Amino acid sequence: MAWIPYLAPADVPPETRAILDRLRLPWAECDNVLRVHAANPPVLAGHVALYEGVLHRPSPLSRLQRELIGVVVSAANRCEY
Repeated sequence: MAWIPYLAPADVPPETRAILDRLRLPWAECDNVLRVHAANPPVLAGHVALYEGVLHRPSPLSRLQRELIGVVVSAANRCEY
């Protein structure tokens, strides 16, 4: 659950809905981090661009290595997400 209020799915602007629909999980709505950004479409687009750039673009690190770095950094920062 996010500490920052997020929009209900019915209140998400149409331009943002397209992004969230592309990123939604097969079994649920999008994760709360993306839902928080839905109120500010430019921020959502920037978040998605950063995420895709870090995890999905060519890199000397494997996808697994990049995910593991994220887990270690989150644990070091005591981030539950």
